[in-house]
Amino acid sequence: MKLMRDPRMKTIDRMAFALTLILVGVVGRILLFKYANFETVLVVSLLAGALLGRVYALVVPIVTMAISDALIYLLGFGGQFGIVAILGISLFTWTGFLFVGLMGTRLKGKVITVTKSIALITGTGLIATLIYDIWTTLGFWYFLRPHTLESLTHVYAMLAPFTVYHLMSSLMFIPLIGTIFTYVHENGIPQLNIAPIAGKSDEENGFTEACPALPSSSQRHPSSLPAWSPSPGGPSSWPPTSSPSP
Repeated sequence: MKLMRDPRMKTIDRMAFALTLILVGVVGRILLFKYANFETVLVVSLLAGALLGRVYALVVPIVTMAISDALIYLLGFGGQFGIVAILGISLFTWTGFLFVGLMGTRLKGKVITVTKSIALITGTGLIATLIYDIWTTLGFWYFLRPHTLESLTHVYAMLAPFTVYHLMSSLMFIPLIGTIFTYVHENGIPQLNIAPIAGKSDEENGFTEACPALPSSSQRHPSSLPAWSPSPGGPSSWPPTSSPSP
């Protein structure tokens, strides 16, 4: 089966697809906020570019980050940074995800097998993860640390374990979420074709009776009773009134 081709989705379908990506990105970011660098925004940004194209590669990351940032600060998870630092770091974070989405557009229109499709998306996602971390760490240093070479070196040295966590997040979420969305993009949502059974006869539903139903005892006629023939040594009348003598 071929994947990654554009099936000429209608505008309403593309919008619904993009909204679902945004929902996954927002919910994943909120639920995983306390786990360092485990997030779903990168994968939905990458898929928006790879499956929907350049416009959605810009729209999906921006809307996802706008909604999730608003929820994070409303829920009190935003920390104690000043407004200048928050806006500055957000600038680097948002543009980082925009770059990931634009990287995804390089995959749009690729026609390869299922396994290679997911492998290509995952490989691109890992490269995008490294670039994203390098870029956003630069913003963190610029707005929160002294502007010295020693400070910059220290910040990037501290980045190493967090980048490992981010790569693990990409290795986990890109194949999982990517496989689901790539399949739906290519084939649509699977439909269950279950015909209603109630109100149909047995013949219409493909069932036949193994034997005819027996009438109730009140409907039985004496002539319909089975004939009885005496067994050797048994009584000669029906029904028997006593047991035969030994």
